Amino acid sequence: QASLVRINEVLDEEVDITDGPSEAVVSDGSVDLEDVCFSYTGEEDKLELSHINLHIASGETMGIIGGTGEGKSTLVNLIPRFYDALSGTVKVGGIDVKEYKLENLRNGVSMVLQNGSLFSGTIAENLRWGDKNATDEEMIAAAKAAHAHSFIKRMEKGYDTMLSDGGALSEGQKQLLCITRIMLAQPPMLILDEATSSIDTRTEQKIGDAFHT
Repeated sequence: QASLVRINEVLDEEVDITDGPSEAVVSDGSVDLEDVCFSYTGEEDKLELSHINLHIASGETMGIIGGTGEGKSTLVNLIPRFYDALSGTVKVGGIDVKEYKLENLRNGVSMVLQNGSLFSGTIAENLRWGDKNATDEEMIAAAKAAHAHSFIKRMEKGYDTMLSDGGALSEGQKQLLCITRIMLAQPPMLILDEATSSIDTRTEQKIGDAFHT
């Protein structure tokens, strides 16, 4: 009974982040943060981000470096509107993120996280979350670029191997599959949040080169 009360509270909660009025889609990968402040509590005296100004041009690669808990993930989570800034403006493709329909914004901004999600189903089905219409040739080409093809082929059923919430894959293999999925999607903007933390340095460098080709 106690659990049902809490479940109903969650189901009845009003969503804070809703669709904007524009039908625009993300046309390029530029990002602009203009005097952005953010607080998880919504209180101005408890800011996680304070007056951030940042411009990333379309096609540019930028690394954000800092210690644990200094706001790196918080900052990038404002771009696909997982949270809204307390003040200031976040723009993607020159348009305020609050103007976009959420689906259109998030289709244009892909993220690979440290603990990427895989789903029950075959490896091929997981990869095609990036592009449901991808051909086998396109999927294999993306896997080769992400250096996932070799370990996939060693599995008993290759791309038809069934996964159950990640299966018996190592953390590095899971990350490579998530990167392959993003390479299939080919979004205007890509955010990597420690996405290669379990991958060896040499492979990481090769994947970085593949992203730029």
